[in-house]
Amino acid sequence: MHVPCTKCGKPADLQETKPDRSRLFLCRDKKCREKFTLPPLPPPTQTWR
Repeated sequence: MHVPCTKCGKPADLQETKPDRSRLFLCRDKKCREKFTLPPLPPPTQTWR
């Protein structure tokens, strides 16, 4: 899984998922190497009736 880097826009790889479900990413670009954290993914929405 990868997301665009917040700095340069190139792919960034998931480094770790924190206990609070936020995720740390590291940019693949050797000149950029930006580290950034994204907030937790919302839980999948399911309708329980």
